[in-house]
Parts: sequence; structure tokens; C-alpha cells
Amino acid sequence: MRTILTLAFALTVWPWADKNAASVNAQEKRGAVESYQELLKAYTKASGAFRGAESDEQRRQCAEQLGVFPQRFIELAERHRNDPVALVALQQAIQAVLSADSQTQYCWELNREQFPDVAPGDSSSQIVEILLRDHLRSDQLAPICDRMRYGFRREFEKLLLALIDRSPHRNTRALACLATAQLLRNQLQIVDRVAARPEWIARYNTLLSEDYLAEIRGDGRAALDRRIESLYEQALQYDDVMNFSFPETIAEKAKAELHEIRNLSLGKSAPEITGHDQNSRPLKLSDFRGKIVLLYFWSEY
Repeated sequence: MRTILTLAFALTVWPWADKNAASVNAQEKRGAVESYQELLKAYTKASGAFRGAESDEQRRQCAEQLGVFPQRFIELAERHRNDPVALVALQQAIQAVLSADSQTQYCWELNREQFPDVAPGDSSSQIVEILLRDHLRSDQLAPICDRMRYGFRREFEKLLLALIDRSPHRNTRALACLATAQLLRNQLQIVDRVAARPEWIARYNTLLSEDYLAEIRGDGRAALDRRIESLYEQALQYDDVMNFSFPETIAEKAKAELHEIRNLSLGKSAPEITGHDQNSRPLKLSDFRGKIVLLYFWSEY
């Protein structure tokens, strides 16, 4: 009799328990989305405030306030680790890192004093470690690769290289290859910037860490150029993968970038240009070899 009653009780309770669990899961999912939307709203407001800043002090405050958001998005992603919103939050954490880095550099350009108080944080490292831990084999990483190509953080390079080697998805490997090349070019811009403006060395030491800046400066242009070209050459195989949100394939983009590096970079011989001067006489750029030439392109509609 006890066995029958127990079985009857189980049959009565478990359907209710399943429905209750589904209800709890639905509530948690709504809570995750609402938390993300609330945080995104606050981030968007903080990010846009910089454009309205009118003084060194206001710009400094805006940049510093924006710098807290990467960690907040990371914490949200960890709280909802098993929810799809986690990957969206990590993508936005990357965007927050890029925005904070950008506003800090704008302060260096625009401010005469009152520079942001920044220090190399571990937000980028945390983002990458979570992605490696939970999402390395995901087929939803195209937006992540696209965001990282706008940055210069060494930690981003770690993830992109891991995706090139280990992602099971061809489109992810292709986008990661292209993004890594662009990230290295961004590093190269920093090398050029501090070469032209040595006073910025101390500022990048604060933003990135002294060891990191010394490392990318120590590599030299030639070494970085070789790595960049190698990645673009590798990307030429992906003629069947579209470049994220661009009307071109990965191979087409890589081919265009290689042409620029090999033919249009500083120190390279300019390609032949033919046309007509202001008096309608034909001319060729090679006719002026050895002379200083200013090319001014214009058009009328």
C-alpha cells in the first residue's frame, strides 16, 4: 500500500515540479535580459557623455566613468554563465574596453591637463579567459572577432590565435585571421605614434603596462609587418567566407590589404598614375620620378 501511495504521490508531484522549474528558468532568463538591457542603457549614456564634454575636467571624468563598465558586463556574464545573454554581455564588455581606450587617447590629444587616471586592468584578460573556457567552440563568435579587430590589447590576440588554431567553424577561423592582422596593425600604429611623440610613451605605459609597450616596440616594424602579411596570406584561402557585415569575402579583403602594404605604404615606390593636368595635357606620375610631387584628387558633381 505504501509503495502505491508513494508512486501516486510521485506522479502527482513531478509534473508540477517540471512546470515550476520551467517557470523559474523563464523568470531567470527574463531577469538576465532585463539586467543586460539596464546595464547597456547606462553604458550608452556614459559613452555618449564624452561628446558633450567642454573642458579637460569633464573629459577626464567621462573617460574614467566609462572605464568601470567592462567589469560590470563581465560580472553580468558570469552571473548568467549558462544563458545566451552571457556571450552578448562579453561582446559588449569588449566594446566597453575599446571605448574606454579610445576616450583616454582623445583626452591625450584634446586636454592640456587633467588626464584620465587609468591603470592596466585585467578586464581584457577576464573576457578572454571566459571566452576560452565557455565559448571556444561556439559558432556565434563572428561579432566577437569583428569587435576585437578595432583594438590593440594583447589579450585579444591570445583569443584570436586560439580561434584560428582550434575553432571547428571555418567562418570563425577566417574572421579571426583577418581580425588578428588588423589588431597587429593597430599595435603598429602605437609604435609609430610613440616614435613621433615620445611624451606619449609614459601614457601608454600607464594604459597598457610598460612591459607590453616595450614588447611591441621591441619587435620593430619589420617583424610586425612580416606577421601581418603572413596572416593576410593565410586569409587568402577563405574566398568562400564573407567578411562580417561587409559586402566582400575574407580573401578579397586580405588581397586589398596586401596590395596596400606592398605597394602603397610609406617608403614604397608609388604605382603608375596616368591622367591629365589642369590644361588637359596627358601626364604620367613616372615622368616626375626623383621630384617632390603633390597629388590632389578632386571631383565635381
